[in-house]
Amino acid sequence: MAKHFKINHLFPTECFDEELQEALKSNLRQRLFYICMGLAMWYAIFASAYFWLQTPAIPVPMLYLSLVSALILTVVGCIIKRLPTSTRWLETLGAAVYSIFLFNTFVILTLTKNPIHSTLLMILAIGTGLFFSSGFYIKILLAAATGGWIVIAAFLARRNMLPWVQYGFVLIILDFLSLLIYRTRLKAYRDINKLLLKNKRKQEQLKKAFLVAKEVQQRYRRLSEATFEGIIVHRNGKIVDVNQSMALVPENLYRSEDLANVNFAEYARKLVMNIHRSYVHPPGRIQLDFQLDPVLLGVDLAIPAGLILNELVSNAVKHAFAERDSGKISITFRQRDVQYELRVVDNGHGLPPGFDLDTCESLGLQLVSALAEQIQGQISYSCNGGTQFIVRFNIPRTPVPPAILAGD
Repeated sequence: MAKHFKINHLFPTECFDEELQEALKSNLRQRLFYICMGLAMWYAIFASAYFWLQTPAIPVPMLYLSLVSALILTVVGCIIKRLPTSTRWLETLGAAVYSIFLFNTFVILTLTKNPIHSTLLMILAIGTGLFFSSGFYIKILLAAATGGWIVIAAFLARRNMLPWVQYGFVLIILDFLSLLIYRTRLKAYRDINKLLLKNKRKQEQLKKAFLVAKEVQQRYRRLSEATFEGIIVHRNGKIVDVNQSMALVPENLYRSEDLANVNFAEYARKLVMNIHRSYVHPPGRIQLDFQLDPVLLGVDLAIPAGLILNELVSNAVKHAFAERDSGKISITFRQRDVQYELRVVDNGHGLPPGFDLDTCESLGLQLVSALAEQIQGQISYSCNGGTQFIVRFNIPRTPVPPAILAGD
């Protein structure tokens, strides 16, 4: 996250996820409502005790203060519960409730002249305020309370009034403690926000993966219709080879972080190794040489290019080394300026005299021609101490960035 959290607001809107904003606002509203109603009930009970008990221990000003506080807190609680207030207003209302409670403790201190009793109420007030006040209001209110009582404690310390001195130090400790609690709470919100954003990114990736899988399935169908139209596949082995080549595409897609592209180097190596294991016996009779650039191809190019490679390598394995004990096949895939170049070279018998790709009856080479035409590629071949096929096709206008290839 590039932006930093601000300490002056509980919920900085520019940093938090919208869903987290709403969740925290709802949580704040609920807590503040219960605090308001709880304090209103406490003040109402306090006032009722005066009427029923008629005790002189409760001065009349404290009775009126309790009634007014109970009424104000009830109204504030209803506003919080009923009206769709914003986060800023919730903070303001919370600070108002906190100020009422804090003011009442000073009144009780003035009327009872009991600093120990008032200290306990002050601790309760500060603890209550921590539930809903933002860092800005905590610093303002506690700084005012603590600063005032530091002066009082310093003045009264000369008169050996130890309880008042203790009262001042308690407020100092509470000041630092409240800020520490607030910063800890803010850090927790920050961590929750990061987890929510990470979870949202994963959900978006899963959604993208589902859409890509659906698109790949549709492209398979379109590719099959375009490629095999007019071509009758009558060899069971040929059908198996084609299916094997296409089946490797989703495997490479799902293992890749970029679900829309295939690492053609890995794909080509796996494909050729599968052909080698299936048709070369013993395994060491034909050697393989790979020179593959780590290029990411879109599915529209990866599938036809893989099928072309499948046909050329299968043809070399089956026919180039007949009645030979050894041989070598080189597979090269390079990025040349504005084109990709796929090259399959063997040192076998070579092509028959008068070979013409346009008129040959080989089903595999007919498939190669159809696939090359589909991706707007050009095929060239030569026979000099073996066979060499080169297929060149253009790089898309929006190639995959190098950072993706590097795994960044």
